[in-house]
Amino acid sequence: MNLSRRQALLGSGALAAGLSGCAKTPEAVFDIADRHIYQLGFLVEDLDTAMQQWISQYGVGPFFTARHFQFLKPSYRGTASAPDVSLAFAYSGGLMLELIQQHDATPSVYTEMRQQRGYGFHHIAFLSSDLDTSIARSQQRALPLVFRADYPGGRLAYCESRGLLGGGFVEYVERSDTQRALLDMMHKTAADWDGSDAVRPLMP
Repeated sequence: MNLSRRQALLGSGALAAGLSGCAKTPEAVFDIADRHIYQLGFLVEDLDTAMQQWISQYGVGPFFTARHFQFLKPSYRGTASAPDVSLAFAYSGGLMLELIQQHDATPSVYTEMRQQRGYGFHHIAFLSSDLDTSIARSQQRALPLVFRADYPGGRLAYCESRGLLGGGFVEYVERSDTQRALLDMMHKTAADWDGSDAVRPLMP
C-alpha cells in the first residue's frame, strides 16, 4: 500500500495519537465543558479497512458502527441534502474518533472535503448546550453554517473554520439524554476493552 493511500485510510493517526495523550479523561465524558474538543473526525475511503488500521496499528477500539446512517432534515449550504454515509465511533482515553465513509456523490459536507483535499482529517467537534447559540456565535465570527441535521435523539451542525484547521470543519453536537447514554456506554466499553469484538453495531 502506498503512503498516500495509507494516509487516506487512517486519516491522521499521528494527530490523533498526539491529541489523545492530551485529552481530558473525566469521570463522565458527557459532562466536559462546551469549550473542550471531544471528537476528531476523519473522512475515509473504506470504513472497514480504516477501522482495522486504527485497531491494529494504534490499538483503538472497539468501534461502534452506524451503517448507511440516515440524517433527519439534513441541509447542506441551505439546500436539502441526504448523503448515504456510514459512521464508526471509538474512544481512545477521553477522545472520541469518528470515521466517515460516504457511499454516493450527493453534495455534502463530506464530498466538499473530498473534492478539495481528499481523504483524511475532516473536523473537530464540541458538545453544545444549545445548538442554535453555537451556530449564532460561529456566524458572528464570520464562520458560516455549512451543514445541519437532526438525528434520533439530537441535533448537530458543521461550520467553517476559515483555514484554522487546514480546511477542516467545526462540528457542534447538541447534548441530549440519548446522546449522553451512548457516549457513556462507548467510553466505558473502551476503558474495559480486552481486544475482542473490535467492531460492533451501534445502530441496526
